[in-house]
Amino acid sequence: MQLSNSTTLCFYCVFYMVAILAYNVSANTVTQCLSAVVRSILEACRTMGVWLVSLLIFYAAGTSCSTKAFGERWTAWSFLELAGFGVLLLGTFAYKVCENSP
Repeated sequence: MQLSNSTTLCFYCVFYMVAILAYNVSANTVTQCLSAVVRSILEACRTMGVWLVSLLIFYAAGTSCSTKAFGERWTAWSFLELAGFGVLLLGTFAYKVCENSP
């Protein structure tokens, strides 16, 4: 019902589907040309990018109260989250090095 009543929502749904299609095609191309490990590294970097943009939106999107409803605040647990990203990348890089060794 919402899609039939809102052309803007329909546009966003089509845009989302095209974006996901482009993402999956490019991810498959990376896997074919390089390796699945490189794709895993890119996936981890994408997750890190989303997190950083969320922090940026919270702190740099403005000073009004309405903009503080978006994004993510830096908390005491954010250090643990950052360390988790580091362990994830370290493990992926270690696997990549071991994969290429004789």
